[in-house]
Amino acid sequence: MQDDATPSARLAALGFELPPYEVPEEPFLAPFSLHGDRLLISALAPFVNADAPIPRLNQDANVDPESFDPDDLGEAHPLKRALMGTRLATLRALSVAAAAAGGLDRIKACTRASLTVRTGPNFERLGLVYMPAHRIMMSVFGQGPAYSISGVAALPAAAPMMLETEFVLRHE
Repeated sequence: MQDDATPSARLAALGFELPPYEVPEEPFLAPFSLHGDRLLISALAPFVNADAPIPRLNQDANVDPESFDPDDLGEAHPLKRALMGTRLATLRALSVAAAAAGGLDRIKACTRASLTVRTGPNFERLGLVYMPAHRIMMSVFGQGPAYSISGVAALPAAAPMMLETEFVLRHE
């Protein structure tokens, strides 16, 4: 990673594009709040469609964290699908942040990321589900955010997971 590269250039180097920003139909559902140089992004699911193909993570999704390799998981494995969901939720959060800030390059850092995942009993690998969010933020901004990860029985609109983030804007 070049020190002088912009966040948008770093994201492109990862091979990712931001999804289009979806303006909410109701103004009270604004997905962000901007206060000075702090930008708070509401919890976002990986998809707008509630029929997302990410299952509730149960004991069968556990893997050995010592030998974990996401490339060894088949596309149908529930943990692999959850990792893809985290990546999509992260890109959606970056899309909203870029729209609110006037561009991704106006963002200095992601300072906090909180991932809530719909899980069943005995799923023990929540830390692995967070990995794509950390890797993307680390690559784009040069540092990872402080984070929290929670497993819950249900989420609004039957979402499989929700990611809430906080960013700091560059001073102009």
